[in-house]
Amino acid sequence: MREPRTVYFYITKEFFKAFAASVAAITIIMLANEFFEVIHEMLVYRASLSSIFNYFAYRAALTSLKISPIATLLSVLFTLNNMAKHNEITAMKTSGMNLARIAAPILLSSLLISFAVIIIHESFAAELYYKSKMLKHNQILKTGFDDRVSAADNVAFSSGAGITAYARHFDSDKGVLENVFLLYCKSNGSVFRRIDSPLGRWDGKEWKFYDCSIRDFSGPLQVETLKKTAVLSIALRERPEDLVKSKKLFEEFTLAEMRKYIDNLKKSGGIFKQQEMNYQFKISLAFANVILALIGIPFGLGAGKYSGIIFSFVVSLIFALIYNNLLFIGQSLGSNNLLNPFFAAWFGNILFLIFGAAMLYRVRK
Repeated sequence: MREPRTVYFYITKEFFKAFAASVAAITIIMLANEFFEVIHEMLVYRASLSSIFNYFAYRAALTSLKISPIATLLSVLFTLNNMAKHNEITAMKTSGMNLARIAAPILLSSLLISFAVIIIHESFAAELYYKSKMLKHNQILKTGFDDRVSAADNVAFSSGAGITAYARHFDSDKGVLENVFLLYCKSNGSVFRRIDSPLGRWDGKEWKFYDCSIRDFSGPLQVETLKKTAVLSIALRERPEDLVKSKKLFEEFTLAEMRKYIDNLKKSGGIFKQQEMNYQFKISLAFANVILALIGIPFGLGAGKYSGIIFSFVVSLIFALIYNNLLFIGQSLGSNNLLNPFFAAWFGNILFLIFGAAMLYRVRK
């Protein structure tokens, strides 16, 4: 028997109604909690009502994305529990629908939510969240906020044409690189020149390096020849402003910005494992919507007489705590190089996927 499309549409509609209500309720609770944490400080600085409103409005989108997985789990439980109470699950089974087909529209909907989370995050949510920080410093606290980290230690960057630069210290405001060495590499990766300089300075047009020691390596035995020069102009493509880092936090970066930053680190030979884990972590959090929906379906279908709002909240809270702990464990394993960045970021999702699939299989039997 082929199930009518109206049944799938009904399940999907009920799920999205519960999801919208869950997201709105949890987001309001989260923002209200933050409001009571910061309102005293804002009142001390006599922030205007419009500034306070804009501050929380800017943070609402990303907050909603963060809590979407737990909202998805709640929605699954609410939807299936409500349908069970009205004997709709029994009617669907009687008409020939198996549990997999009942679950299909919910899983598809949660997958769409995962993609929507990524799209919304990349389109405007991350940027608005960052604007809220700028607004707080510039309009509420009036302390001003410089987006740039103008000075840094141990800077490395690739400048094209086989040139890789390393500097012990960099100061953008002064336009200087201190204790620099430049490596010139062939296409096969072998080094044919190294330039050491205690100081490199940007003169507005190009980099000039002082008291340079130039080592050239030639032949199969890499025979070294050394010469010195007082001043050497080198056409590096990076200007001081190109080397400035942003003060954005992990959650304020878009995936595109993080990917570009990681690629630059790779080209320059810098360490990028933590950044790669953070990148994968953002994606895994988005797809946690599907994973937690998979977890919720067997509990919603098998709740029986214990179903209800309290049951849904308790189950959601338990799995939220377990999931957060698994995320922490995965990050710890990744930070200690016990897991590669991908598996560290997806550690919680993989374990929950296995558990959810096993539970769903058991309910079907």
